[in-house]
Amino acid sequence: MIFSSNKEPEENYLSNEEEDEEEIETVTQKILGWLWFFFKLGFALSIILMIVLTGAVFGILKGFSERIPIVADNSYRPNLTSMVYDCNGDLIAKLHGVENRTRILSSSDIPKKMKDAVVALEDERFYK
Repeated sequence: MIFSSNKEPEENYLSNEEEDEEEIETVTQKILGWLWFFFKLGFALSIILMIVLTGAVFGILKGFSERIPIVADNSYRPNLTSMVYDCNGDLIAKLHGVENRTRILSSSDIPKKMKDAVVALEDERFYK
């Protein structure tokens, strides 16, 4: 009987350890389950965010593209006033769409010297 009484606490001790290990596995499985849930949730939210941002970008581009004037259209009339100054800084003339901007020139209509002058002012190394 002494042997049987000694074995019972050992068996109880082992069974308690096994129960603790089962509890640890259960907690670990719960943690992994939550991590997997949050991963799926984050992935779904990031997909939704990408769709919303893509729609916003396309909406903004569409809004801006509707405001761009079509230059080839004969109805295009810029409404800005250009001011022409002399070498002393005095105002010579104001050019407005009604006065001098009614005709849009093609590249072949602009003299070569004018093109060269604009290129020289903007970037002297343009042709290099």
